[in-house]
Amino acid sequence: MLRRCVWSLLASVGLAQGTLWAQTNEPPLFLPPLLPVPQQAPASPASGSLAAPSTTAVPPAPPSRSIIGEYHPAYSYLPESAPSQKLPPCPCLPLGKTWFDVRYLYATTEGLTVPPLATTGPLGTLGSMMFHSTDLPQAFRAGLRFEAGHWLDRCQNLGIDGSFLFLGVDRTGLAVYSPGTFPLFRPSIAADGTPTGVVIASPSVGPGAITLASDTFFLTGDVNLRLNFACESKWRIDAIVGYRVFSLQETITLTSVQHPQNILSDRFRTENLFHGVQLGLCSQYRWQVLYVDMFGKVALGGDWRSVELQGGNSQTGPGGFLVPSHQMGRVTETDFAVLPEVGCNLGVQLTDFTRVFVGYTFLYINNIARPGEQIELTGSSVRRERTTDFWLQGIHFGIDLRF
Repeated sequence: MLRRCVWSLLASVGLAQGTLWAQTNEPPLFLPPLLPVPQQAPASPASGSLAAPSTTAVPPAPPSRSIIGEYHPAYSYLPESAPSQKLPPCPCLPLGKTWFDVRYLYATTEGLTVPPLATTGPLGTLGSMMFHSTDLPQAFRAGLRFEAGHWLDRCQNLGIDGSFLFLGVDRTGLAVYSPGTFPLFRPSIAADGTPTGVVIASPSVGPGAITLASDTFFLTGDVNLRLNFACESKWRIDAIVGYRVFSLQETITLTSVQHPQNILSDRFRTENLFHGVQLGLCSQYRWQVLYVDMFGKVALGGDWRSVELQGGNSQTGPGGFLVPSHQMGRVTETDFAVLPEVGCNLGVQLTDFTRVFVGYTFLYINNIARPGEQIELTGSSVRRERTTDFWLQGIHFGIDLRF
């Protein structure tokens, strides 16, 4: 009999614990009222004495139901099991603490500027000029841009982001050939300023050719700390502060072939590597499923640039026509530069966490070295490094994913 009582008691305790374990974390909407405090029975009066009226106050019975938040002293209250559900909502959109987007970019860059490098007569004559600046435009080419970021808090007030952009290598090739029926010159300017040149092809010299090849490689990226300082359900404005890097490498190679098999070559190569501190603003406005966002950034820093000159002659050795042997070599220098970038996107919200968009980007940097500016026709003994600017612009379309 005692064993049966013990087993019954253990079963009752296990059932009670199982019931508590099965309860969910969601707080119930209503709490059942506790049983009212039982009334105390009045003491029986002593025999032979008159019954005194009872002065014991009976507590009021609690109401049948009570909604959470309406406190009543007759109830016992437990702490909420999910306090995070009681935090106030955040007004900032779009949803998602982490985002990633990829863009297909179709862009062009500023073309190379070069002096006349091939003519049908010496400079100052009526001969037509070839391989001039108008012959070296930068064609539109494909590229990619990646952007990603993460908010560090629930309401999207502080976060980090970064981007990386690169374009495919732009290669330009030009060539002119004379079978000897018309003259072909490499123009130059004498020390006294007189236009002159070297004959590559003519009826008396024979056939000849001049070729020009150029290539441009570009990439840039940044990492930023993003701070939201204005936000509503339909719009937001974020400030950014971070780091920017920019790289540009370009080469121009000029080659001429004289009869019989005398080859002159000149090579001009420049490299630019920019590092700077970046500040900017990003804004976004949403209207139903459409949205538009704009950004503006400016980076201030130093541009490390390198200018390398090489020349050669198949008959005499080092030293070409425009780069004599005493000017061959590499020169580096660092200078202050400014790099601004602006852009905008127009997109559609497909789902809560997926968007597609199209947009435009423009980027500019000053005080950089490019190979066309390093070409001199005078053949002076001292060559001076020249700087210029560079810009990029293009359209893009992409997809934005948020998690």
